[in-house]
Amino acid sequence: MLESLELMPERVKSLIVGLSSQEQATMKEVYENLHTYKNDQEVVAAIRAKSPGLASKLEQFQSWWSEKAAGLGPEARAYFDAMHENAYKIRARFYAGKRPSNAEIKQAALETITKYKALSAAAKADFQKQFPLLTRMLSNDETYKAIQSLN
Repeated sequence: MLESLELMPERVKSLIVGLSSQEQATMKEVYENLHTYKNDQEVVAAIRAKSPGLASKLEQFQSWWSEKAAGLGPEARAYFDAMHENAYKIRARFYAGKRPSNAEIKQAALETITKYKALSAAAKADFQKQFPLLTRMLSNDETYKAIQSLN
């Protein structure tokens, strides 16, 4: 965990280590009750109701993340959007109270990596410029093998 934290962009690190114990408890409570929300907007509303400061931090992070995505070229952006859509579909299942199986999560992760590997060299370089840690994980053969070996 420490090595991963050191590799993270400062904005990500600040968000993670900057959460108070109360904010962490709020995140845990919302996550544990994820199945009771219908969509991301309800999750945001629940967080805002419990902790306006945490909601503000998360909104600032989301804005930064969106700016990074906006900096991608067309091929890398299409990949990013597809990856985001797949993540949303998994979250939507949680919201519906239907936790995806480990096999489904594994398959989604493997597809994400396979699609990354199919990008052109230029798109990979573009993606790497905006999301270096994520690129490191997506391009790491050991990560792919570890996910493949999961049951």
